[in-house]
Amino acid sequence: ILADGAGAPVVIDLDDLAMGAAEADIANLGAHLVTSVDLYDGPVAPGFLAVVDALSGVAVGEQLSPARLAAYGSAALLRRALKIVERDGDVDRCIAIIDASETLLRRALAMPRTAPSPYDASEHAASPVSLNP
Repeated sequence: ILADGAGAPVVIDLDDLAMGAAEADIANLGAHLVTSVDLYDGPVAPGFLAVVDALSGVAVGEQLSPARLAAYGSAALLRRALKIVERDGDVDRCIAIIDASETLLRRALAMPRTAPSPYDASEHAASPVSLNP
């Protein structure tokens, strides 16, 4: 996250060659922020939704899908839960994060489906990348 000339926050996508879904980047950042005990100590799902809502306002030039944000958020929280329980052995915290993940998944499933993701990589599947010269 950087600040523009007026001091407004701007999210810059530096992973996936800036070709991935903005919803995935925002969901991953939100999941990281609300599961890092040194950054946030409140309930995970409401915290995630507040962070994502704030970050969605700074994703320049894109209309973000609330259903995709919730679905990516659910997956990102599961990933964080696994890392946390492996690192800290904190099963209770892991369960709380999984519970929040389930809340987000139910939210995503209850939302109307939108058009297919503009980040569909299937067109690239037939063109494998070779690292050998």
